[in-house]
Amino acid sequence: PSVWDDAPAGWRRGPVGVHLSANDTFTGVAGLYYSTDGSTPTNSSDDYSSAIAISETTTLKFFAVDLAGNSESVKTVTYTIEAVPSASSIRINSGAVATNSVNVTLTLSCSDSQGCSRMQFSNDNVTYSAAETFNTTKAWTLPLVAGTRTVYAKFGDSAGNWSTACSDAIILDTTAPVTAAAPGGGA
Repeated sequence: PSVWDDAPAGWRRGPVGVHLSANDTFTGVAGLYYSTDGSTPTNSSDDYSSAIAISETTTLKFFAVDLAGNSESVKTVTYTIEAVPSASSIRINSGAVATNSVNVTLTLSCSDSQGCSRMQFSNDNVTYSAAETFNTTKAWTLPLVAGTRTVYAKFGDSAGNWSTACSDAIILDTTAPVTAAAPGGGA
């Protein structure tokens, strides 16, 4: 006999229901066996309409036996479930308080059990740049408006999850100071 699943292995953002199907050309299927803990399949099912609920990272093993007593080789599928977003941080110009240039360097950190693979940025936490490959630094341009400027960052992992926005602020000051002498000059 032959058995197959309807949910491809790989990364998932949340729980998945896996349906197993089996067929046998000559005598018919006598039973379908599976396990969800990576052990040798012992759970028996003849109800192919019920889904096997996978809500955490799981190794599913399964095989079928036909009415003549033939069994197929055990098949193994691993589902990696991650719904927790990554932990991340951003620093503008290494945490400087102020800058006189709109061109800054962002220092980035991201920690995720599935690895950080993407990042995107915003000056207003509404409109974000296109996603790009994760790196620990990024050249960024602030809006040319004096005052406190905030940059927001989001990070994506291999499972397709995005972190909540993290941010850092810096004062943009492009105006030179004015000096005066007191008392004023003269004779």
